[in-house]
Amino acid sequence: MFKIKKLFSLIFISLILLSFNANAIKVGLSQPNLGWPYIAVVTNTLIAEADKMDDVELIVMDAGGDIAKQVADLESLTAKGVDVIMFCSLDGNAIVPGLMVAHDAGIPLLAISNEPNEQGKKLYAGFSGPDDYVQGVIAAEIMHEALGGKGNVVIIEGSLGQSTTDLRNNGFKDGLSKLNSDIIILANQTANWDPVQAKAVTEDFITT
Repeated sequence: MFKIKKLFSLIFISLILLSFNANAIKVGLSQPNLGWPYIAVVTNTLIAEADKMDDVELIVMDAGGDIAKQVADLESLTAKGVDVIMFCSLDGNAIVPGLMVAHDAGIPLLAISNEPNEQGKKLYAGFSGPDDYVQGVIAAEIMHEALGGKGNVVIIEGSLGQSTTDLRNNGFKDGLSKLNSDIIILANQTANWDPVQAKAVTEDFITT
């Protein structure tokens, strides 16, 4: 979480230096689903960092897994007149209209973890997150070594339409290809970043 804390601190330092009024700096945070463990940890970390800073107001919006709600959240944050919006895309394509509203209003956008599509990338000022493609390649290397270069596997994915899901999948498949691995991917199934769903999907794969 160090990178998240560092990014958040830099955001506020920049805003404070550019601000010439005594009003609290408003930062909007649009999250796809606070029910996802990783998103919950990121959000709680950002809240903790914001609480350490004077004259900072962090407004957290939870889409609850509904992309229409996330677009509405971005529009709501824009209407509230926030100074900057951080967002994690639920769907890299469908989120763009909400980003355009904020961008057209002159509000800086910062992407976290999941990026929007190419059109959306032109709208944001920065991105903080891992290299998901490389993570997929590393996963392929580990799997290849663990299985001795051959075997049958299934992929339990996050949410469809997210850059994290797509890039990790592509990295994993490309990684196996570069290794000339005989590992066969039997199926892909989404679990929407939900551990309970992932457990159920895993059990279904094992028993069928």
